[in-house]
Amino acid sequence: MEITNLKNSSTSEILKAFNLSFSDYVIPLQLTEQQFQDKLLAEDIDLEWSFGAFEENKLVGLILHGFRNNKLYNAGTGVIPEYRGNKITQKLYDFVLEKAKLENITTIQLEVITDNSIAIKTYQNIGFEIIRTLNCYKGTLNVEKMESPFEISELNASDFKVLNSLSNYQPTWQNSPETIENLHKINTIKIIGVLNEKEIIGHLIFNTTSKKIHLIGINENYDRTVIVNNLFKFISDNYFTDVLIINIDDSAENTISSFNAVGLNCFLKQYEMKMDINKKA
Repeated sequence: MEITNLKNSSTSEILKAFNLSFSDYVIPLQLTEQQFQDKLLAEDIDLEWSFGAFEENKLVGLILHGFRNNKLYNAGTGVIPEYRGNKITQKLYDFVLEKAKLENITTIQLEVITDNSIAIKTYQNIGFEIIRTLNCYKGTLNVEKMESPFEISELNASDFKVLNSLSNYQPTWQNSPETIENLHKINTIKIIGVLNEKEIIGHLIFNTTSKKIHLIGINENYDRTVIVNNLFKFISDNYFTDVLIINIDDSAENTISSFNAVGLNCFLKQYEMKMDINKKA
């Protein structure tokens, strides 16, 4: 078996192995070529830092890594069904870590479903540690209009720094300002804000294509109930009613209560795991 990076592999070859690897996952995942291209762009996936295991020139296992500021993010690890049980993930990371130590990578992070005990044990054996628990939500919005003295309108990308300051939790890689800015380049991101005069006191950032909400932020000096109602009512009236939200910090109680209040339920929990390369050296 040969392990090498994926810079010389075609997108179609990588996507085929990715989809086959996730075809029988806890939550089956199948991406179209456009969705896969959007993922590569949004999460800054670098094929120089993404690696594959090849058996007789066939891609049978892979790790996709996003790369930012000497940090790696595991955007997907998969082994096609007939090659599982051969410790391919371990072998891939042995290769990754050797390169990471030489090129001053500081950390690698990932998310894994909390019920996936086999994957969790594998990652712990490699050197990853559980950092926090993340909740994922979905449902059909159920929002009645409330009277409000505030204005609601679409915002632009120049407001990103202000918006990030309103969140009461640290977003994961997939919901980070960098990812949102990348998605904004392909026109799939909308930002709506609640304004008190000209001050932004609440916001939602969402993807019009995937119907995924990436970030919510509320100024806690104002009535959270009214702001949350304004935001979700605007989405349900103007965009969609079925919503998906992933990777919300389990300790962000106010944010979670906001989701529950508009009819969304937690359907999945994940662990965020991280490895400090310096500790591994």
